[in-house]
Amino acid sequence: MQSQHKNKFEWACAIMVTENEFIHEILLLLEKHETDKIETMGVNVQEGRLHLYYNPKFFDSLPDPVLFWVFQHEMYHLVLHHCTKRKPSDPHENDLHNIAADLAINCLIKESLTCKRWESACFPQKFGFETHLSLEKYMELLRKKFPPPPPSQSEPKDGDDKGQNQENPGSSKQQQNSPTSGSALPQPFDDLSGWPDIQLAA
Repeated sequence: MQSQHKNKFEWACAIMVTENEFIHEILLLLEKHETDKIETMGVNVQEGRLHLYYNPKFFDSLPDPVLFWVFQHEMYHLVLHHCTKRKPSDPHENDLHNIAADLAINCLIKESLTCKRWESACFPQKFGFETHLSLEKYMELLRKKFPPPPPSQSEPKDGDDKGQNQENPGSSKQQQNSPTSGSALPQPFDDLSGWPDIQLAA
């Protein structure tokens, strides 16, 4: 089954030359990895080498025109240095940074009969933002729209029982990354939940 996915993936990469030769050339440079540790698709740079990870179920769920759009989305993360020079300095802003990067990227991808957007992705119009802004500008806008909770809500006081987070490891992360009550931060396009396990850059 894995070889079947790999063959289809390699075919999709090869056929990209007819859709976008620039993206096709970048795809040829990538080391590609099938994994179930992420839900969608993601890229990173490790020791100067480019890597692309994909969930086979997500890959199989996409019609070819949407897959070509997703390929372009991921390659722009590399081209625009979202995994290297422009990574956030504060790790608590990884999700916010990824959404801002998605907003900047998704304005650049041109749709056609053979390239259709993934409707679940983030677009500036969904937030009431202008299009074609930079990652840094979208970060500013997102910080205003989704401010972090007050310290009293996200940081435990001295003497609090620390065993609570051990029983529910996700609770601490959720409080740190969640916006204030009533304004939910949307899910980034690239699923990051499993990235630390395979040493993916945010």
